[in-house]
Amino acid sequence: MSENTSIDFKLIIPKGVGIEQAASFVKVPGTGGEVGVLPNHTASLVLLKAGELQLNHGEEKEFYFVSEGTAHISETAVTVLTPHLEKVSDIDTNRAKKSLKRAEERLSAKNQDGIDRDRAIASKTRAEVRLDMYKRHHVS
Repeated sequence: MSENTSIDFKLIIPKGVGIEQAASFVKVPGTGGEVGVLPNHTASLVLLKAGELQLNHGEEKEFYFVSEGTAHISETAVTVLTPHLEKVSDIDTNRAKKSLKRAEERLSAKNQDGIDRDRAIASKTRAEVRLDMYKRHHVS
């Protein structure tokens, strides 16, 4: 077996290919915890939750928000399927704050008739992740 020095990374969104590039390291937000992938990783399939996707190119790092999806990992490649991708620098914090407020209001309402709790919880989680990512990575 030859030693691979990079990972072929491809991320697919409903509109087509969102990212396609070589990376030295990939980290995905698995439902069971973060999964870091280096070249020659054991083949696996990972279910994704809303969270941070990290791509390294040597010392350079890129961060993206993904809403959910799956990641197929092989020795030489990682392919991610997700309905939503957002670069950390593109996160609209005002929109995320409004979404968080709406979700919290729905979840704390006394009369919860007609409220989809699972949807409100998912919306709250996505907003919290976006705001946390922006706070940790955004350089003004």
